[in-house]
Amino acid sequence: MNLCPSNSIRGTLFFYHGIKFTQYECKNFQNLKEIINEQIMSCPITVRMDTFYCPWDKSYKKHHNKNHIFFINGIDYEQKRLYCTDPFYLIQDKKISFDNFINGYSNYYGLFEFEFDNSKSLDGRKIIQNLLISLFVNKTFDSIRLFAQELNKIISLSNELIGFHEAWQTPLYYNITAIANSRKRIPLLLLYIANNYNCNEFIDCIENFNSIILKWNSIKDLILKMFISDDFFELKKRLVIKLEDVANHEETVAKKLLDICKLIN
Repeated sequence: MNLCPSNSIRGTLFFYHGIKFTQYECKNFQNLKEIINEQIMSCPITVRMDTFYCPWDKSYKKHHNKNHIFFINGIDYEQKRLYCTDPFYLIQDKKISFDNFINGYSNYYGLFEFEFDNSKSLDGRKIIQNLLISLFVNKTFDSIRLFAQELNKIISLSNELIGFHEAWQTPLYYNITAIANSRKRIPLLLLYIANNYNCNEFIDCIENFNSIILKWNSIKDLILKMFISDDFFELKKRLVIKLEDVANHEETVAKKLLDICKLIN
């Protein structure tokens, strides 16, 4: 079985599960309400929103993040409010007034369409094996080490802050956070594969990945400290060491997983 041709979440959902997500532009709120009425009973609809105006979000009236996405699952014309489900916070039926929504709406909505689910005909063990092989073909761990070397050359993070109000909004922190979050999904995947295919060998690697997750979280925290601390060069030195360490750790675990896959297959 070949790998999904797209590395994006959208591409993976469609390739393996037949779930297609398409985003559309709609600047007029009246038009959006009509779209919600037409679509809400037939397919899930999402909106892109500035969290500054989301009452349930930690950034409410504090920070602007115009790229947050959640579901609309109801509309009340009499009370002039929408009912929302936010998977990021694992909450549902949260209310937001039309006025609040209009202030924060980023002019984009998305629709999910469902086609044939191909996942049950696939061998998850083979998919993991192909993914692991791609990590070595693409020299993923070397790239992390190279990034550490390049980071070691910089003398300031001031350029990262250009156009951003907060350190957590910068590309550096955003990308590291995305990497850290991707690692959090791996123990769940390994547990699923172990249970679904009765391959307990995968469970032995879960503890290793929990340790890797802690290392990436530590890297995230260190980056934030670098933005605000006067001790930039000492923190940078520690960050470079941590990045090289996590690259080595991940490479070791990936090799172990690949050996397990080869033995099983």
